Amino acid sequence: MARVATVITLAALGGGAAAPAEAGGFDAGRSPFTSGSPSMGGPPSGGGPAARSGPAVAGLRIAQSVVPDPLLIGRPAVHTVTVTNVGEATAEAVTITGALDEHVSPGPLPDGCDLTGRTITCGGPALRIPAGRSVTRSFPVVIDSGLSDGTALTSRAEVTASGAQGDSSQLVTETRAAGADVTITKAATLTAGGAIAYAVTVVNEGLTPATGVTVRHPAGGRAAIADRPAECPGVGPSLVCPLGTLAPRESRTFMFTLAPGEPGPVENCATVSAESDEANTTNNRACTSTAIEPQRAPAPDGAPSPDEATPAGKPSEKNRARPGHEPRHAAPGEQAEPHEHRAAERKRDRERDRAPRAQRLDDGRPLPMTGVSVWMLGLGTAVLLAIGLLVRYFSRRDRVSGMP
Repeated sequence: MARVATVITLAALGGGAAAPAEAGGFDAGRSPFTSGSPSMGGPPSGGGPAARSGPAVAGLRIAQSVVPDPLLIGRPAVHTVTVTNVGEATAEAVTITGALDEHVSPGPLPDGCDLTGRTITCGGPALRIPAGRSVTRSFPVVIDSGLSDGTALTSRAEVTASGAQGDSSQLVTETRAAGADVTITKAATLTAGGAIAYAVTVVNEGLTPATGVTVRHPAGGRAAIADRPAECPGVGPSLVCPLGTLAPRESRTFMFTLAPGEPGPVENCATVSAESDEANTTNNRACTSTAIEPQRAPAPDGAPSPDEATPAGKPSEKNRARPGHEPRHAAPGEQAEPHEHRAAERKRDRERDRAPRAQRLDDGRPLPMTGVSVWMLGLGTAVLLAIGLLVRYFSRRDRVSGMP
């Protein structure tokens, strides 16, 4: 009898656990939009995989996310839906449907998506997702500015496909009052003198005033602050700049100069903070890196540069300083050395070229003779006399012999 009671008890427990799945209902403590529910194509309950007896099928899973999280009241956000095919076959004609909360307004939709009321539909017959692949759709939204802090916003999404297991999900996100949001940017410029000029800009991008705004900027490395702005009083290797309160959309810009201590990269970061609550702190830091090149040593005064040629005929400083290079005149009775003799000749030639022409013609040297020389004239005269005597001799001999 006890054995029969045990069998009846096990049968009752097994039937009670399977009844909701067979009827297609949901557990009372489980949301109908939770991913992986049995009615929406989730994996069957049980410890081991079921034996496959048919062809491979596609299996889809859908997930949602928002940025920022929590959502900021009255501020924009980005809603993203991701569908993944966890099956073994390609999912055909995939359709993604999303229903936004009534306090969320959608912005421009991506290609292939349509808006009907507050429902967004993407995909259709043309959308295919191969096995093991994912498809993501993101679109901007704006949160209602009339909400109170801590309001819960709910969005639902569902995916279906032809001949595939679908899925659905529900995302609940709380809202937060949008406060101040200070941002900082920095620009660096290398000056002609080798210093670095910085321009720092701080803006309150939030919807409420930012109080107690302070900028901090270390010099970094061996660099020193050469020009300290009025917004950053004090001394030392770092800047501390109390800017006070910034109204929404208000900005402050100040500049300062940094003198690098040695060649190489100069890297530093500026940070901004506020005493009031900030909606976003990821934009509170700005960094720059500036390369400093080594400078060339200046050339000594009076020394010619490598590109400057020494004038012709003018000895360089090196040759002029060499002993024995200057020409020396020979003493009386002393024969000048060939090098000194040539130097003396060149000096006399330069002096003669600079002298007037009349003085050059009468400088004590014998003038060279032009035309025919005297000995040539004497030789010609003797030849002519000899020829005349021969002619006369032969003429007289012919007359004596009776020749006409």
